[in-house]
Amino acid sequence: MNTYWLFLLPIVYGVSREAPREAPKQAPCPNPDRIHPCTCQYDEDTNVVNVDCSDATTSSEIFAAFNDVSWPFNRLTEFKLYDNTAVEELPDGVFGEVSFERMYLEDCAVVTVHPTALLSSNESLYDLGIFSCPLEEFPFHVLPQLNRLELLMIDTTSIGPDVPPIQSETLQSIVLTRNQISRLNETGWSTPNLRQLSLASNPFSEFPSELLKRFTNLEEFSCEGCRLGPSLSSGLLEFNSEAMWLLWLDYNNINHLDVGAIAGISPNTIIALVDNDIVDLTEESFRPIMEVLSRGSGFLVVDHNPIECGCSMAWLVLNEDLWRSVSGTCDDGKDIQDLDPHFFQDFCKGHFKLCNNTSVLELPEGVFGEVTFEVIEVCDCAVVALHPSAIVPSADTLEYLTVRACPFEDFPFHVLPELIRLKNLFVVGTRIGPVVPPLQSMSLEDLHVGFNLISALNETGWSTPNLKALRLNANHLLETPLGILEGLKNLEEFHCHSCSLGPDLSYGFLKFHSQALSSVILYNNNIVHLEMAAITGLTPNTILNLTINSIVELTEESFRPMVEVLSDGNGLLILEDNPIECGCSMAWLVLNEDLRRSVSGHCDDGTDIQDLDPLFFEELCEESYGQGGSSGGNFPAPKSLERTEEARMRKL
Repeated sequence: MNTYWLFLLPIVYGVSREAPREAPKQAPCPNPDRIHPCTCQYDEDTNVVNVDCSDATTSSEIFAAFNDVSWPFNRLTEFKLYDNTAVEELPDGVFGEVSFERMYLEDCAVVTVHPTALLSSNESLYDLGIFSCPLEEFPFHVLPQLNRLELLMIDTTSIGPDVPPIQSETLQSIVLTRNQISRLNETGWSTPNLRQLSLASNPFSEFPSELLKRFTNLEEFSCEGCRLGPSLSSGLLEFNSEAMWLLWLDYNNINHLDVGAIAGISPNTIIALVDNDIVDLTEESFRPIMEVLSRGSGFLVVDHNPIECGCSMAWLVLNEDLWRSVSGTCDDGKDIQDLDPHFFQDFCKGHFKLCNNTSVLELPEGVFGEVTFEVIEVCDCAVVALHPSAIVPSADTLEYLTVRACPFEDFPFHVLPELIRLKNLFVVGTRIGPVVPPLQSMSLEDLHVGFNLISALNETGWSTPNLKALRLNANHLLETPLGILEGLKNLEEFHCHSCSLGPDLSYGFLKFHSQALSSVILYNNNIVHLEMAAITGLTPNTILNLTINSIVELTEESFRPMVEVLSDGNGLLILEDNPIECGCSMAWLVLNEDLRRSVSGHCDDGTDIQDLDPLFFEELCEESYGQGGSSGGNFPAPKSLERTEEARMRKL
């Protein structure tokens, strides 16, 4: 007997169905001679009563054993019919009034099972298994009446080609393996508590994709050898159960997965694609699957596939979180977990590099032919022009494009919308300018156009909604890109050091609109004065760097609104290397510890702002600060503890 399913399922699901049994007051089995060739065995320790009719030569003998004999007890434990080539049916009323909790038929000649053979056990039967019998029909329509049935196994029979809609409120496991099923009728199917569905080794011509979406408690689905290949189409296997943990798809001649072919899995799902024909773990198909599995204990098993472990797998090998969630071997026998990331980094990143070259003056039209790159780097060179057709062939692959320290006078910004994967664009230390045309890119995250001849950015039509970093350093800007900043809702970093922004930052000079803003770099801009609300849109965690400017006075109306925002989080205002006069005009800051700790800098006499003594300011600045705060001139920063104590005593 095939006992695999009998023992595995109770272990997997933790099912304990047998109710405590009271010892019968008399022997539960009739006289052995009267039920021959059937036998009845009673275990006094467990109160289990098993009936075995494997030696019967006709179904009439089984009928007589239950209908012509009085059974002391009608509810028995198990019925068996094993290794029997004579009995071809379980006829109408075959068990009389006797019921069972488990019924197993294996290696037998049974072709039909009459509905009443099962209905006599409608209040007791919870396991039903039929294995390796030429069964042609099964009374699926009686399943709603089997009020305790949890496990239905029909394996290696002639059932098919269609299976009618199954309805059962109690079924937890349905195993319909190695039959002749090509289609499941989905209309009317209702098994709300189903946890396992196994359809392995059936010649499916129509796969029940929509049916899978209904199983909200499904934990395991297996369809090994179901002829699903060579290609799994999008949406073929879409699950709707957060409990899903096991998916078996071995031996299906699969060589390709469309994007979205397997969906609805959980981070703890194990997906087995063993013994298929998969050659390439394509990023577009497998990455969405791996990103889910990498968040938990799930993994993808691809052993015994002719996988070519080449550069098309670099996306996997170079991402440790994804890589560790794959089990399998390459076509040369090497374990995928033994692949060397450094090798893939060096040889597979599609990197074109032209650096430290004074001979090449241009990258002309069609220079790369049909070769594509993920990285293009041109640096410290004599190149003046880059033809658009040099980068357009890499529209689907290019992620990093760098032009640095080359005498470029123009750059093909207009092709950016075609570079659908471009994340980083660095055009630094060239001659482009004075106006940068409006950029449009849905993928761009980091834009660096520093150290050029740019005086303005054309805001009309600019669209970079996913930009996280904008770096304009060392350009002589005549105006700030307010219109562009308004559209950067995901901006994290804004750098404009050495941009000649001073001496005055006027009202509304910089308005940010991103809750993710973490860094604003404005050092070395000859800034002397900030008007009220010159910089707005900071977050509690923003670092505002105003180092190496010419700020003399931290006026309350200009600086307090910014510092109040920064003091609500881990934000910081950095004012190093400014000639700050630490006089009474700073009392608003020194006398408020919450604000002061969010400022870093030194006075013009070298005293750290954090070392200024609040008692001294309170004593000497009380009159002027109390009358308005901005008057009451400058004085040397107090450093003497003796002097501080003297001031405190005078106040007392």
